[in-house]
Amino acid sequence: MYGWTKVVGTDAVAMRASNVGMFVVANLALLWPFRSQPTIAVPVILTSCLNAPIWYYLNEIRPYIMLYMGTCLMVGAIIEMMGSEQRPSSFGIKALCIGAVLSSGATVIGIAWAASAIVFMLIYWLVIRKESLSDLVSKNWFTFAIAVLCITALIAHDVRMLALGKHPAVYETNIGTVLFSFYTNLGLLGVGPGMLDIRANGVGALVPFLPIIAFSATLFSFVAIGGLLKIRGVFGNRTILLLIGCILLPVLFLFALGVVMHWRVLPRHFIPLVSVFSLLYAFGLAWLWRRRLVGRAVALISATVMGYSSLSVRYAPRHAKDDYKHAAELAAIELAHDGCVWWIADIRGALYYGIPYPSGELAFPSYGSPGAFPRRLSALLPVSEKTFSLLSAQDPPTLVLFSKPDIYDSQNVVNNYLSVNKYQVVETFPAFTAWRPSKPDQRLKRPGQFGSWTPIGGEQTASGYVVAWKVTGADQYAWCTESHPVRFMN
Repeated sequence: MYGWTKVVGTDAVAMRASNVGMFVVANLALLWPFRSQPTIAVPVILTSCLNAPIWYYLNEIRPYIMLYMGTCLMVGAIIEMMGSEQRPSSFGIKALCIGAVLSSGATVIGIAWAASAIVFMLIYWLVIRKESLSDLVSKNWFTFAIAVLCITALIAHDVRMLALGKHPAVYETNIGTVLFSFYTNLGLLGVGPGMLDIRANGVGALVPFLPIIAFSATLFSFVAIGGLLKIRGVFGNRTILLLIGCILLPVLFLFALGVVMHWRVLPRHFIPLVSVFSLLYAFGLAWLWRRRLVGRAVALISATVMGYSSLSVRYAPRHAKDDYKHAAELAAIELAHDGCVWWIADIRGALYYGIPYPSGELAFPSYGSPGAFPRRLSALLPVSEKTFSLLSAQDPPTLVLFSKPDIYDSQNVVNNYLSVNKYQVVETFPAFTAWRPSKPDQRLKRPGQFGSWTPIGGEQTASGYVVAWKVTGADQYAWCTESHPVRFMN
């Protein structure tokens, strides 16, 4: 990903183009072990291309397709090893090691999945195949050594980032988040409501879609059972049990990590499972196709539902994603008119679209010195629980861009502020609401808000208001109108 950005840049089109390239490589990696078996190769192509969770992440500027590609390289290499009576080829070992490094480098979560794949390979080779470790390593020791060094360096980097505080914010992980992750990665997301709707309404969002979800889940269950039966016939029961164990290992690890470290386990953290589910469905479709009329009908209907789910995830309005681009456009327009914008969302979204914000110690004007007069700060200000008390004491924002209150306003302080100060929603778009004051030029006055300056009187005029100010403890006064912002006198 880093090399790609250096070659073609970091604009949205280039980054999404990199996802397409990695998606193609991932599908070829899954197809490679079955290149001489057309009865399996065709279903593999079908299930890997009609893959709803992957279609969901294809147009995102995040590293989850890289994680998927790394996993597919590892899975393809392991299946080739399982299907051969000889020791793995050098090509297969290289694919396995490259996949492990890419998975570990894409995200810290990938390290757990890479470790699980390596554990599966070692147990299968040493226990089920009863081969020696030297036969596996002897001709590929240099490749393994490079992979171990790269993964060790990545782990050291991740540990350093955690030590510096670069870790997820405090959210909640429970069994519901894990179940939702499986619902998504099993391919059902496209037939149901969008993620934003589920976030806002919980389980209730699923109710209108229950008939089609139940129908699709039943079809996919038949396909999965057929896949397990075919895999058992090819590789045996011990291999299936080992596969289930190595899948549960990172799942349980991530769940425990989410509970202990108070971060939310999300469907994208389980994206490596999609490669396994794709192959399971491919084996199931191949098994059903041999069951003649009824089996073929189930296979065709299942493939049609997979295609519908994938296209729906990509194009249906209910599956629209967080619209940071439009939020940044609104912020840019407001700043161009000297407005003050509160950004209650991921600040990286603003930075990506070129919206600057004060970094480090926020550069607020000092209101305590003689002669200083309060002014509205024209800037985009990222609001969090740490900065809210400081920001709420300043002049009110002219625009508030508010996303996902459960994440960015877990204490409900921003929502209370908007309600108390009579802000109103002026626009709603995917994952965001835009708020403005009910009175376009309202100023919220609070004790101590303006340092030593205190309003002592005001009078309405034809053009607005005249307000008199006094410095506490000093014989210094000021008055202001809309046409003459400030005048000082002793």
